Amino acid sequence: MLKRPAEDQPETSVKKQRTNNDLESIKAQLDALLKNAADHHEDRRLAAVDRAFDLEEELKTAQTTTDATNDELNQVSSDHNNASQYLEAFESSQTMKMLSKVDGIPQENVQLTQLKDDNEKIRETLVKLKAMAQTLKEKQSSLEEDLKQQQENVQRLQEEHAAAEKEVEVITELNEN
Repeated sequence: MLKRPAEDQPETSVKKQRTNNDLESIKAQLDALLKNAADHHEDRRLAAVDRAFDLEEELKTAQTTTDATNDELNQVSSDHNNASQYLEAFESSQTMKMLSKVDGIPQENVQLTQLKDDNEKIRETLVKLKAMAQTLKEKQSSLEEDLKQQQENVQRLQEEHAAAEKEVEVITELNEN
């Protein structure tokens, strides 16, 4: 048997893979769509996290404001109660009863001039105390209304924050196996 020269030997055939351009195009399109979907998921997750964070910060600020208003309301209420007690105590004091009788005595009595001056100064000061008590009462009412609104705002923010946290959870769980 004769041997063929080495040049004439058939090359080992490597099977050429047939490429289906349509198939490869669909695969590439699906790869791109899946990447876009993953990117959109991450964008949505980050947006939900940012919203939850912003609501948490807003809630903290609202709670701080509510606490400050509550503290101020407590102080104003205490001051109003004190002013009312002082007013009641001074108006019902024995000295005030005595001074009110001085008003009924004619002005000619020189010995009572000092008492009449004292009575006038005390009454002027009591008017200031009454005005202060009224101002404190109005401020107390205003603060009570502010506090009510702030508490409602805190409640709303707590609910929105809880919903935002739930949304983060739901979006995050979409990517879990």
